[in-house]
Amino acid sequence: MNLNYIGHNQWNGQDFPNFYNRVISKPWDKIILFCQNEWEWHMHDPFYFPKLLNYCKKIKQPLDIITGSHHHLYPVQLENTIIHWWDTYWLGKTYSALIHTKLAKTIDPYNSVFYKYHFICMNNRSHRHRALLIDLLAKNNLIEKNAISVHQDSVMYKWKYFSYRQILLEPEFANDKQQHRIPKQYYQSFAQLISESSGDTIMLSEKTAIPLIIGKPFLIAGQMHFHKFLRELGFELYTEIFDYSFDNEPDELIRYEMLLENFNRLSKINIKELPKLHKKIAHKIEFNQRKAKSIMYDLNFYPKIALEVIDHYNTTGHAIDQWLIHEHEKLQNCKDIVF
Repeated sequence: MNLNYIGHNQWNGQDFPNFYNRVISKPWDKIILFCQNEWEWHMHDPFYFPKLLNYCKKIKQPLDIITGSHHHLYPVQLENTIIHWWDTYWLGKTYSALIHTKLAKTIDPYNSVFYKYHFICMNNRSHRHRALLIDLLAKNNLIEKNAISVHQDSVMYKWKYFSYRQILLEPEFANDKQQHRIPKQYYQSFAQLISESSGDTIMLSEKTAIPLIIGKPFLIAGQMHFHKFLRELGFELYTEIFDYSFDNEPDELIRYEMLLENFNRLSKINIKELPKLHKKIAHKIEFNQRKAKSIMYDLNFYPKIALEVIDHYNTTGHAIDQWLIHEHEKLQNCKDIVF
């Protein structure tokens, strides 16, 4: 397939002016922004990105955008753009990264674990919705007895209940903050409270991919209907231990308060009883581990434009987006590895 496509990856931000100049140098069949790693594709170069949009509008050619987000309640709508949703991208990216970094191990859901904590909640980069979650954890007295990390305080948020301080689970996180490094407390905790990458959109990042792949019950602090989205993908929800009614609440504050009621109830259970609770949902944990792998290797979950780029590379050796090709090949190389 001879594709006269030109592309730019969002994680290669410094090259955007050069990309723009290449775009306007000659006609292209498609102009693509590869943003499968993120959802904020509109946050490209503040000068050249608007110029690119105006140029595409002028020549009456839509700008194709691949995003790692889900379409539900997506907060950005711009004219003359075609969005290609790749909301399962991070499942495969995380799976191959966990295998290659060797910084984690899977959990056998049928093995008994004697827990030290009811749940773990890891927070690295500072975002407003994470600050709200941490504040509400403090309000409910859920920080001190659980495995909670707080790394940064760099957003405009007025703390009401949490007296800000840095909390580290392991010293390594203070230095490299490797997103696939799993602290020992992760394996000592019954459940996980996930503060996802965004509170504005449904973005299944490595934060949600990790417990699906490794095998841990969890709830997500993120956009409304996140858990509905997981159910639509075919994952099992842990209804035996969690009340998911918060997932339908549009008000973020109320939704997070309802979410934390689950962890209030969980924390009142005698910690010695948690292995029994774990066995009750072991079959769902195992099912979700298998489902995650089946999704990441199912090319039907790839957007059509991504498959065109991969096919073009396999035919010509030319990578329109090196990031896409690299991650796809890494994942294919892990297919027969037992993780």
